[in-house]
Amino acid sequence: MTDQPQQTNPNDHRYYPEDEIDLMDYLLVIWKWKYFIFIGTAFCLLIAVIISRYSINQQVDMILKPAIKNIDINGNEVYIDSPQVIKMLVEGELKYEVFEMIEKAGEKQMSKSFDAKVDIPNGQNLLFVSLKTKNADIDIRKLNFLIQAVQTKTMGKINIINRENEKNISLKKDSLLDLKVQEDRILKKYNKDLVVKRAALLDLKVQEDRILKKYNEDMRNRKNKLNNLENKEKVITKDIENINERLEATTSENDIIRKNTEKLINERKSLINKEAENEEIASFLLSNLFQQNMSLSQSYQNQLVNYIFTRNQKEDNLFTIRNQLEDIKREMMEQESAMKNSQTISILFPALYEIRKQIENVSKDIKELESVMSSEQSISILLPDLYGIRSRIEKVEIEIKELSKEKENIQPIKIVQPPTISKFSKFKRNVILSSVMGLFFMLFLSFFIEYVRNYKNRIKK
Repeated sequence: MTDQPQQTNPNDHRYYPEDEIDLMDYLLVIWKWKYFIFIGTAFCLLIAVIISRYSINQQVDMILKPAIKNIDINGNEVYIDSPQVIKMLVEGELKYEVFEMIEKAGEKQMSKSFDAKVDIPNGQNLLFVSLKTKNADIDIRKLNFLIQAVQTKTMGKINIINRENEKNISLKKDSLLDLKVQEDRILKKYNKDLVVKRAALLDLKVQEDRILKKYNEDMRNRKNKLNNLENKEKVITKDIENINERLEATTSENDIIRKNTEKLINERKSLINKEAENEEIASFLLSNLFQQNMSLSQSYQNQLVNYIFTRNQKEDNLFTIRNQLEDIKREMMEQESAMKNSQTISILFPALYEIRKQIENVSKDIKELESVMSSEQSISILLPDLYGIRSRIEKVEIEIKELSKEKENIQPIKIVQPPTISKFSKFKRNVILSSVMGLFFMLFLSFFIEYVRNYKNRIKK
C-alpha cells in the first residue's frame, strides 16, 4: 500500500463536513467534566433538601356538598345550585358577604383577603375549598363565615322552594277535593238510578207475587170446589145406588102384592059363583083383603114413582156435577200449562205477562248498571265522565305525592368535612426539580467552560 492523500468523494455518504456535530466530542466533554457536573448537581440537590425540610406550608380545607332539591326517577340528585354555580358564588359575591360578616362580628384582626380556591373533582358533586394560610385559626373562622353565607343563601332558596311546593300542594288538594265532589255527585246519581231501578224491580215483583197469590188462591179454590164436587158425585152416586136398590126391593114387593091380588081376585070369583053363606063371609073378607092389597100396591106404585123421580133428579145433578168437574179440571190443566209457557201466559194472563216483561227489562238495566263498576274499561265506555274524573284524580294524587316527596327530599348544603388544618410539603417535587435544573445548569456550564478554553487555545496558536 502506498501513502497517498485521500480525496473526498462528494457521493460518498461517509464524508462529514467540518461543521457537523460529532456526538463523541460531547460525550468526551461530559466525561472530562463529570466530577464538576456531579458536584454542582449534588450541591443544588442539597440546597433543595435543606429548603424543603424547613419550609412546610399550611392550608385550611373543607368539603361541601350542594343542597339537594329533588331526586329524579333515575335516582340522580337534582341540586338547587350546581357545584359550578356554588364555585362561582364562593369566588365571587359570597367573598364580600364574608367581609360583611367579619365586620359585624368585630373581628378586626382578620385581614380583608380571602383567596379561597375551589376544586370540583371529575365525576364527583363535591366542592373542595382550600385556603392557604399563615394563621390557621383566623382562616378557619373565615371558612366558617363562608359556610354561614352559603347556608344562608341556600336556605333562602330552600324556603322559596318549600313555599312554592306548599302552595302547589294546597292548589292540588283543592283541585282534588273538587274532583272528588264531582265524582261523588256522579256516584250519587248512579246509585240513585240503581236504587230507583231496584225499587221498581221490587214493586214489580210484589205485583207479580200478588198475581201469583191470586192465581194460587184460585187454584186452591178450584181444587176445593173440585174436591167438593167429587164428594157430591160420590154421595149422589151412592144415593142413586140406594134408590136403585129400593126400586128393586119395592118392585119385587109390588110384584108379590100384585100376584097375591090376582089370587084374591080369582078366589073371589070362585066364591061368588058359590051361593053359600060362609062363602059370602069369605068373599067379604077377600074383598077387604083385596082392597088392602090394592091400596098397598098403589102405595108401592107411588113409592116407585117417587124413587124414579128422585133418581132422575140425582142423575141430572150427577151429570151437572160431572160436567162441572170436567170444566174445572180442564181449566186447571190449561192454567197450569199456561204458567209454563210465556206465549200462553200472554193470552191467559196478560197482566202477569206484562209485569214479567217489565221485570226482565228492569233486571237487565240493573245488571248493566252493576256491571259498569266491574272494570275500568266498562266505566270508560258507559260512564266516560266518571272515568275522566277518576283519571284526573289519580293524576293529581300522583302530583301531590311527587310534590310531598320533593319537599321531603330537599336537603340543605352538607358539610362533608368541616374546616381542617392540613400541612403539606413539596419536598419530592423540589428535590426532583432542583436535581434536573442543577444537572442541566452544570452541563451548560461545563460546555461553556470547555468552549472558552478551546477558544483561548486557538487564539494562542
